[in-house]
Parts: sequence; C-alpha cells; structure tokens
Amino acid sequence: MFREILSELINRSEGGIAAVVMGMDGIAVETCLHEGASLEAEQLGLELSLVLKEAQRASELLNAGVPKELTIEGTKFTAILRLINPDYFVALALKPEANQGKARYLLRVGALKLAQALE
Repeated sequence: MFREILSELINRSEGGIAAVVMGMDGIAVETCLHEGASLEAEQLGLELSLVLKEAQRASELLNAGVPKELTIEGTKFTAILRLINPDYFVALALKPEANQGKARYLLRVGALKLAQALE
C-alpha cells in the first residue's frame, strides 16, 4: 500500500525523483525512486528527519504549534516534507523545475492515505 501511494506521488507530481515514508526515529518504512534516479531515498529521509526535529523544536520555542510541512529548496532538487502523524512523515524530492504547488497538494492528500494505512 505504501509503495503505491509513494509511486503515485512521484508520477503525478510531474518532476518527482524520490519519495519516502519515514519514522521520526530515522527508520524508513518505505521508499520509492523514479526510474533512473540517483538519489538515495533512505539517506534523504534520515537527513530530513533531523531537519524536521529541529524545526519542531524551534516551533515549540516560538509557540507556533506543530509544523505540518517543510520545504527545502536546493539547486539540484527540492524536498517537501509533510507530517503524517506525530511519529511519521512523508518526503518527496522534486526536480527544480517541478510544480511545487501541485506536489504540496498531492502530499497533503497522500499523507491522509498514509495515515489511514498506518492505523
């Protein structure tokens, strides 16, 4: 079930490279790569889990509430993270020219499906 959802995120985002469902403990539940992608999805998820934890700490200090989404835009790819629940998140790596708005929408819908699958 997870793999199908991740594959849909990659294929429908028109520029998806990789997707991962990751526990906040840094352990990957499932990964999926676009054919020919050279990105290491598990390493991506692990590093992004560290960034997400720091964002959560900063958010707590600022009394901003729990962060739902985080975007990191680099020159080689963009990573968008979306919380599934307090213990898991989904991350989608995109080519720089990808439509981030569409990807964010797909992640929001995908996170709901993943939350149901995790129950």
